[in-house]
Amino acid sequence: MKKSLLFIWLVCIAASDSYAQGDSLIFHRKADKLLAYSVAANVATLGQTLFYNEENFQLRNFSPAFFLTNSLQHLPNLSRGKGFGLLGLQAAATTGFYVTKNTQTDPPNFYNRMLFVPAYNLSLFASYTAYRDLRLRHLGASDSWQPYKVHELLLAPYHKETIKNPFVWGSALGAIGINLLFSNSGHSVFRSGKTFIGTKEFRPLAALPLMIGANLLVHSLVGASEEAHYRGVFFEQMQRNASTGWAHAFDILYFIASHFPQHYIADRENVLGNTLRTAAFSFLMSASYRHSGLRTSSAAHMLFNFCSSTTYYLLNGGAANDNNYIGFNIQKTF
Repeated sequence: MKKSLLFIWLVCIAASDSYAQGDSLIFHRKADKLLAYSVAANVATLGQTLFYNEENFQLRNFSPAFFLTNSLQHLPNLSRGKGFGLLGLQAAATTGFYVTKNTQTDPPNFYNRMLFVPAYNLSLFASYTAYRDLRLRHLGASDSWQPYKVHELLLAPYHKETIKNPFVWGSALGAIGINLLFSNSGHSVFRSGKTFIGTKEFRPLAALPLMIGANLLVHSLVGASEEAHYRGVFFEQMQRNASTGWAHAFDILYFIASHFPQHYIADRENVLGNTLRTAAFSFLMSASYRHSGLRTSSAAHMLFNFCSSTTYYLLNGGAANDNNYIGFNIQKTF
């Protein structure tokens, strides 16, 4: 009797292990297809900007085709009856972007710059949620991988354990230090006593909260969405396909390629320096992801961009300057 029970128990374990391996193989194939689709949609979107000129970037002349290919990131979720809320938010942001597009006076021009970010970046969350749900269906959560909701990533810097991580506070201090080192403080708001948004002067009590608040909103979205896609999907799946070293290498190349059009066309004189900075930043973010997870890399990315952009404004916003807007177009943010 005991031998029979032992045999049945061993058969059950073998069957369970075989099923788990089969499910893992199914996930691997589906995840690779999803990764290829998501990367292709992003490359098709950003690749269009290689045909833009500097004026297109400065005036944000992005064609409907740019946003159409970008919206393809939502299809995997929509095919499962999910993601309609995220698509609706992106559609509303894109509509707002075009409504405010031809008005060059502030504040509509200011809002137009802000609206471009959700009009593009929300789709990167869609790529992550599709990958996350696929993995949960087949493998579930584990000690080495935790799924996150979009709002958890957006609120990552306010998590008490995350903010203690050296990658997070180090990113914030590094961003401030870079701007203090390379920016000319002669036009700072502290020295001039004035605050400009673009070329228009505003009272400090109006401009400073507006700029700081806008930068916080914009860079929370940029940092969390880019980490969700580049690290939460691309780097994570590449780790499963190859070694960690190769995952770092491919992640850096993909991140550089995604940012190359804006560096080459909008800031061609500094393209090499910008590329090297982008590579270093990508490596640090993937390292923070590998060591501490997606919430940590999201917080680090968000705080780096926010602190860099806000410091840049404080050091340059005391004089009329076309760059004194939302800092997503400042070369020291990613």
